[in-house]
Amino acid sequence: MPCRKSKVIWEIGAEKLAKGLGGEGLKLDATKIEAGGKLVRTYKDGDAQFGVIEIKVTAPITDLGGKAAIKVKAGSMAVSTSGDGCIDGTTSKGKMTTVMEFKIDGGGPEFTLSIVAKTTEVRTIVPLLRK
Repeated sequence: MPCRKSKVIWEIGAEKLAKGLGGEGLKLDATKIEAGGKLVRTYKDGDAQFGVIEIKVTAPITDLGGKAAIKVKAGSMAVSTSGDGCIDGTTSKGKMTTVMEFKIDGGGPEFTLSIVAKTTEVRTIVPLLRK
């Protein structure tokens, strides 16, 4: 099945995303959030239709909220997810990789702080064979 490559297929609402990701603590600048997803390609694996989907989110972090002693001067969050799996529901087979990176520069009355945290998660789903 042909698909348009490198084109954003859908955008994700920034206000809802800021609330969902931030919750009661982390505060994001919803006016500067960039978020969207795209279908990269489709292919057949036997009789099943598969597809590769990418979702990317970048957002400025403005506050850590609550009782955090750190005042944020500059902060950012980036999340990138790539999923390769069955898109027609005939199997649960697939693989997803998510990379999250947070950067915060800030401090308090008597200290400065620079934090960079990056994590990668890979999930592989293989259906169990029935006896």
